[in-house]
Amino acid sequence: MRAWFIDALDATGGFAFAAFRSADLGQDSPDLSVPGVFLSAPDFLPTPVTSRATGMAAARGRFQSGVFLDGAEVGFAALDDLVSFVRRVYLGRGGGPDAPPEEGGRGPFGPPAGEPELGGPAGDPDAETTKSLMDFGRDFRDAARRAGHGDESSGRAAAPDIGRDPDAFVVSSLAAPPFSATSRDPTTGLADAIGSIAMELVARGPSDLTGKNVREWRSALARLGYAARRLGVTDHVLDARSLAEDMASVTSDEVAERLGATSRSPELEDFYRSLFRWGWPGETEDVGNRFDDLRAWPLPAFARWAPDPARATAFDLLHRVLSDPRVLFELGWTEARVLVFSAAHLQPMTTGHIPWRPDPDDLVDAVDRGLAWLGSQFPARAFPTPIEDLIPANRRER
Repeated sequence: MRAWFIDALDATGGFAFAAFRSADLGQDSPDLSVPGVFLSAPDFLPTPVTSRATGMAAARGRFQSGVFLDGAEVGFAALDDLVSFVRRVYLGRGGGPDAPPEEGGRGPFGPPAGEPELGGPAGDPDAETTKSLMDFGRDFRDAARRAGHGDESSGRAAAPDIGRDPDAFVVSSLAAPPFSATSRDPTTGLADAIGSIAMELVARGPSDLTGKNVREWRSALARLGYAARRLGVTDHVLDARSLAEDMASVTSDEVAERLGATSRSPELEDFYRSLFRWGWPGETEDVGNRFDDLRAWPLPAFARWAPDPARATAFDLLHRVLSDPRVLFELGWTEARVLVFSAAHLQPMTTGHIPWRPDPDDLVDAVDRGLAWLGSQFPARAFPTPIEDLIPANRRER
């Protein structure tokens, strides 16, 4: 049976070689005369190659040889499905190399001391926005289940073992419901997200008090304060949530001393208020890659979807849900709010926007553009569940 099969895959780099062929990777003499295609991040546009030999050579290096499920090669009925699979595997690895340090969390902070309580929708006038993300995760999961049993309305066979032979699974995808949401009043949800990240940063503190770690930790806090000012939610974060008082209450004596205060002192509370209102003196703010901000902002340890919750960041959350939208159905309320905040933070603000003179319409516009961007990045089609399970795990099953 001929289909689109992957000859070699580099999930971390976002590279793949593929060909329309029979499942022959397990054979002693695969047909190298078949032309193929090469895919690479970020656009994953198929580029023709004259022979599969290039991909086979790559598999002898750092590339993975093919994709297998229960010992059989996984093939795709359509090239577009193969492209989607490779892109999502790449996103699931964080969109590139991002290996965590051996100890502590990503960036300059260590693991949390305890597990925070889950947030909830109480008092959030924009709860329907975060709920819509969870609902989309459920709908995508259901589409994957339907894809595994075929779908008569699609006109395409979609079972994971369509045309199964001893050497291959050949799969098709099923259209997933599109994600669409708009915001009504995102202030409460964004304040909860920013406050949760701030509390994690302070509660963990630098993993040690050397100069480099303190600078990186300080930068992560300063960038978070700037993000709050840029979106116009600083007052709500500080006043409605009493964030400065909460941050001071979990600051260690060692970190407080490095900040020139004592733990749980009024001076420390004033320091955190000043940081969020005015920034860190001498710290450059609106520069750099905002994706790097997400890498530096830790999530609370209840991230059930993460292989190591103590190391999960907003960056990991964003890439995981873009790779596997089913995770959305498992999120807690605070995690869903962090996702909305992350998407809004990545959006450029409107012309004439002044961070210290926020316009409520600018905030709603930024969140709506973030939600629209998420919708454009989510996969439009779902694979049968066994294939969906291969994407986040990036397993090499033989």
